[in-house]
Amino acid sequence: MKMEVKRVGVISAGKVFAIAGIVSGIIMAIISVIYINLIISQLSNATVQQTMIQQYQAQGVEFDVSDTLSQLKTTRIYSAILIPIFSAIFSFILGVLIAWVYNLMARVWGGFKMDLTEHEVKKK
Repeated sequence: MKMEVKRVGVISAGKVFAIAGIVSGIIMAIISVIYINLIISQLSNATVQQTMIQQYQAQGVEFDVSDTLSQLKTTRIYSAILIPIFSAIFSFILGVLIAWVYNLMARVWGGFKMDLTEHEVKKK
């Protein structure tokens, strides 16, 4: 049986994209937190601290390790919370826009054409 997708639900497409955005945002947040933790562990090393301080002082720049560490710890918390939220919001908006554009194009040129078959599902 041949069928055509004439219209896509704009809000439902946005919801599907938002869920995908949350999942990808959580993955990005985990990677971000791991990366920030690696930087924090390196900056916590006394030898690395001394090397960085010497390098910055040679350039005439002051460098405060404790301030940088506290900023990184704050960034780690915010990235873990905000990356999934913003990813979901922007994905929802993208899903709505894609569905809206699809509906406009389907109205003018026609929608996706699909060839579907029916079959019985056996109940257990």
